[in-house]
Amino acid sequence: QTKVISFLQKSNLNLEPSNIILADKNRSFSLEVESQRIDIKEVYNTICKTNHFSWFDFGPQCYAEYPSSFERLKCANACITTISDIIKLKKMLSSHENVNPDFNVCRHYISSTISSVIINPNNQLVWYCKSSPCNGVYTPFQLE
Repeated sequence: QTKVISFLQKSNLNLEPSNIILADKNRSFSLEVESQRIDIKEVYNTICKTNHFSWFDFGPQCYAEYPSSFERLKCANACITTISDIIKLKKMLSSHENVNPDFNVCRHYISSTISSVIINPNNQLVWYCKSSPCNGVYTPFQLE
């Protein structure tokens, strides 16, 4: 963990603010980055991130401040328990079923989803979509 935080702090990457999930075939971590702060937590179960900060006092802290952030996270967490395969997961990530377009996990309203990542350490695959999931293609990468 310390090496990852040190690397990110010394890099020239503009990662703030952001949510990052890092994984290899053995371990997964969720990072929240803002200014010079980085919070890292090891992930032992399923995790959904929709750009909503869970640990930092950054971004919306209550529903009224930014309803779409809370709705998108709530939808992702509710749906993930019903997903049984990668095809259904990709479909959920690209859905536009909510009547409020800003509440969809894949959104195109006030702001837009610009990429999507699925990490499955069990089969050591990462699926990356470099655009909105409804318009893009997920490319598989093998974890090492």
